[in-house]
Amino acid sequence: TSGGGGGNIEHRTAALALRALESWCKADSIGAVKLRDIFASTNINILEAIADALYSNAEVLIDAVSDLIETLLQHDAKGANVTLGISIAGSVMNNCLPPGLANQLMLAQQITGENEKSRNAILSELVSAVGLQRFRFAERQSNGDTAVCRCLARTAAKVLLESEDLIKNGTL
Repeated sequence: TSGGGGGNIEHRTAALALRALESWCKADSIGAVKLRDIFASTNINILEAIADALYSNAEVLIDAVSDLIETLLQHDAKGANVTLGISIAGSVMNNCLPPGLANQLMLAQQITGENEKSRNAILSELVSAVGLQRFRFAERQSNGDTAVCRCLARTAAKVLLESEDLIKNGTL
């Protein structure tokens, strides 16, 4: 393959594993928060493993990790919209609901609030991981490795877009 495309079997195998993980996450609507929670009982820090994959020089691998990050963040963004909707519903309907429904709404707000905190922490980790790639990006670009640079730029753009509100309000 050309331009550091990562033609060796290890890179292709790792990329295949990332693609399989991405397909599973798409099929089961799993975002980064849920994926982290799934791996919490193992010795694998999945977010660290994903961030480490960004250091690859193999196009096939960095393209796969970029796609995985995009999929995870898309699913988490949907969860953030649910959080916002529940928050709005709570503020509008709080005094109108019977006690049983009010308690259920309050529980839903707590759960979605915890998920939002986790999402923000994960976005912070990803911003840091992507930020560390800026040095590599300049080196890769000067070497003419446009494929890896394209994947890094795509990942940086997705992480930045998902972190926009956190950056604007100074949370990040």
